[in-house]
Amino acid sequence: MAPMPFQFNTAFTLEVNKAGATTTLSASELWQGIKRGGRNPNDFADYVAACDVLSGGRKEFRRRLTLADGAVHTAKGAHLDQDVLIADDLHVRMALQLPFHSRGIGW
Repeated sequence: MAPMPFQFNTAFTLEVNKAGATTTLSASELWQGIKRGGRNPNDFADYVAACDVLSGGRKEFRRRLTLADGAVHTAKGAHLDQDVLIADDLHVRMALQLPFHSRGIGW
């Protein structure tokens, strides 16, 4: 019997401007960085070697990540296609496009 399809949703919270921090960010600066990471994740994640935007517009697009060394359960050079939605001042959603063939799912 084939496995049943399922969705896996995750969310997390990070503290910004912790007490004693030498650099602080405004909410606007933080949001600009989050939006930049949508199109340029390799600026923030060492395990991403490159990112190509395949289609879409400014706030909703499909991207292809090329993974570098250090990605979990994937080999250097593996590709991940993701749909990205940026809702201003609210959230960023990335959905992995299947099939993704690897020893597991790497993020």
